[in-house]
Amino acid sequence: MEKYKEYCDIHNLLEIFLQKTKLSEEEVINSVFYEIKDFIENIISRYELDSDSSLSKKRLEILKGILEEEGILREIIESLNQIFLQHQKNIYYLLKNCLNRSPKIDWEKIIEKFQKQIPKPEKPKEPNYPSLPPEPKFWSLCKKLFPIWEPKKLKEWHKKCEEIKKEIENLQNNYQRKLAQWERKQKEWERKQKEIVNEILNVKKSFHNGEPWAVEKYFQWVIEASKYPWEFQKNFELFFNKENKILLVEFILPKPEDLPQIKEIKYIKTRGKIQIVYFKEKELAKLYDCLIYQIVLKTIYELFKADTEGYFSSIVFNGRVNTIDKRTGRPIKPCIVSIHTKKETFFEINIESVDPKECFRYLKGIGSSKLHLLTPVPPIMQITKYDERFTEGYSVIDNVHEGYNLATMDWLDFENLVRELFEKEFAKANGEVKITRASRDRGVDAVVFDPDPIRGGKIILQAKRYTNNVDVSAVRDLYGTVVNEGATKGILITTSDFGSDAYEFAKNKPITLINGAGLLYLLEKHGYKAYINLEEAKNELKKQKKE
Repeated sequence: MEKYKEYCDIHNLLEIFLQKTKLSEEEVINSVFYEIKDFIENIISRYELDSDSSLSKKRLEILKGILEEEGILREIIESLNQIFLQHQKNIYYLLKNCLNRSPKIDWEKIIEKFQKQIPKPEKPKEPNYPSLPPEPKFWSLCKKLFPIWEPKKLKEWHKKCEEIKKEIENLQNNYQRKLAQWERKQKEWERKQKEIVNEILNVKKSFHNGEPWAVEKYFQWVIEASKYPWEFQKNFELFFNKENKILLVEFILPKPEDLPQIKEIKYIKTRGKIQIVYFKEKELAKLYDCLIYQIVLKTIYELFKADTEGYFSSIVFNGRVNTIDKRTGRPIKPCIVSIHTKKETFFEINIESVDPKECFRYLKGIGSSKLHLLTPVPPIMQITKYDERFTEGYSVIDNVHEGYNLATMDWLDFENLVRELFEKEFAKANGEVKITRASRDRGVDAVVFDPDPIRGGKIILQAKRYTNNVDVSAVRDLYGTVVNEGATKGILITTSDFGSDAYEFAKNKPITLINGAGLLYLLEKHGYKAYINLEEAKNELKKQKKE
């Protein structure tokens, strides 16, 4: 296709079409690309158009004539314009189109969705083994007459058979090796599939129990499942306040330039040119404002509709845009719309017949009259990961070495070591770890914010540099903190170990206990070696007391 760019404007048209529209690649390919590509290549083949540059004008005229005669240009342009028109309609009727589907989450489909993200290992195919050549003719008779004599052809046959048998053996060994690798991968795949099922079922159970982290997770999936007429990477955060029954949504909205720019395509036959008609600035501004109001109302509608358990009575929606401050050239994230509405008020509205902008105003939404200008407004309520208990940590982990006894560390150093270790552990998932202000045994030493779509959420870390076993009361306290903080889980890390009653209490609860051996394993996993000797630490502490 690249070789024949000069034959017509269609190739350039496609490039612009892909850049300026926000349709999915699959939709573009199915609607246009292959039809054009195959047609042009057939023409080139049929008319034997060579690549001699001196004939380029002639070839171009011939090709355009063929295209016009076949009527393909008109068909292509009509097809494209139908797509553009439908795309515009989908934006204008975004809110109405969402009313026909139930936003409630199907747990089985959620399990299936996450399981599909882990590709199943493909079982190796058994190779085609070569056949042994037939025994030379008359050899059976010769064997009887001349049992000692072995003709040359027979020797060659034996040699060939040995070679083929060796080849078969190599193929079998190679196949068995691949099969063994596949069986290991298959077991690991099955383990991960079961793990996903258990994790989703845990979310389901916690959701039905009204645990805030699970409620947030459920409605996160509701928003992710929401349908849009173009590829829209949803970026948002949720915060559920169980006490006040409020769901807070921080939503990253599309930028004005994210909208499709092409309105229609025209073919001017007299000039043999394709003309692309772009939206005017005012038209794009109107389209953008209409879209934003609909995204706000659509999201609120789907969240309220999916809340069959009645966990929240109102929603706060803040719509932000990732853009560049034209004054400083720096990235900013202004809030351009903010709204707080109660469920009963929202469902008094006939959402199918409203004007999105007027409805937003009626619900006391805050926003500029021209949203496309991205004028910031103060959000009604904000999600923040700020906590007055958080403080700056300091680096300890690089001082850890093979001859370092962790049980002798200063307790504050140990908390920072745990923070750094978990920063490394959650780095791949882009998790954040915050350490709290120093105050011995207050319940929260650090907090992890894990964005993982299944297991993620707020995780409470507690670090105990002990020389004796950690008592069950500490595990009970951690569990109470997890509940009070609305966290997903709690992790208790110690240099010593836990008693059997502590392990028993932690069973079937969102609590993970990491003893000294587990801590050393995590350190080694991230390239650090140390050791733990509790007796040595006890003696060291006694010396310090005497001094």
